[in-house]
Amino acid sequence: MSSSTDNKMEKDLEIILNFIENHKKSQRIKDLFRDNNDRYYIWTTWHPSKLQTWGIIRNKVIELGWESSSFGFMMRALEKELTNTSQRSKP
Repeated sequence: MSSSTDNKMEKDLEIILNFIENHKKSQRIKDLFRDNNDRYYIWTTWHPSKLQTWGIIRNKVIELGWESSSFGFMMRALEKELTNTSQRSKP
């Protein structure tokens, strides 16, 4: 990746992580990533109980310009960050 793409990735990742942390459905959003069972985010058919939560994060990622293949890239970056955060917080 170019340095400008790397910079955008880091900046947007931080924006999205802050968005998740401050959202009223923060835990539900985090659970989508932590319990993903190797999902392909673009092609996953979400259970109706998770569909609204999925839409919240999907819209935020797209709002920041992460579309098409870059959408999947950002979703995997979020998954990695949220999974690592979850593992670090365990006693």
